[in-house]
Amino acid sequence: MELFGAAAVYMQVDTIRYYNFYWVVEFCMLLAIGETIHPRARWLRWAMLGTFGLIWVLDMYRVGSRPMLVTGSVITGALMLGAYYLALLWWVAHTWQGPLRRSPTFWLSLSVLLYYGPAAPLISSINYFIQVDMALASRLFWITQVFCIIKFFGVGITCTCMALPDETASSHDRAH
Repeated sequence: MELFGAAAVYMQVDTIRYYNFYWVVEFCMLLAIGETIHPRARWLRWAMLGTFGLIWVLDMYRVGSRPMLVTGSVITGALMLGAYYLALLWWVAHTWQGPLRRSPTFWLSLSVLLYYGPAAPLISSINYFIQVDMALASRLFWITQVFCIIKFFGVGITCTCMALPDETASSHDRAH
């Protein structure tokens, strides 16, 4: 998706509408991945999905056919994912047996936090910057792409940790 977005921006194609729909997919996928690693109370997952879904629908209604980002759902979803993955990071730090750097959950959680922490305010303010300073909006877009590369690098480390045999891995990370 990120490569599609970069190519579309390079060809001067509006990508905001695509991002508005992709954002729902990414939020749901990250929530589902976190849930498979460390299941929590079912009501929490449904409350997060319901809150996010309601805000996204209201945002889509507010935006209408204008090429604008659904900023309310971006900031809400980013805060929810940040809190969710911070709790997951805290959990793995207390339960992982062995060097934490060998934990796939550690790297996944860190990747999500490193992306959504700084990128969410930038992404959620893009509608404003597009209206007042398009050059600044473009620079901020490329800054978020750097955060995205960092996120995918961390996900790559996650996959590498999962592929390597590790005698110290506890059952919760090895099973997922």
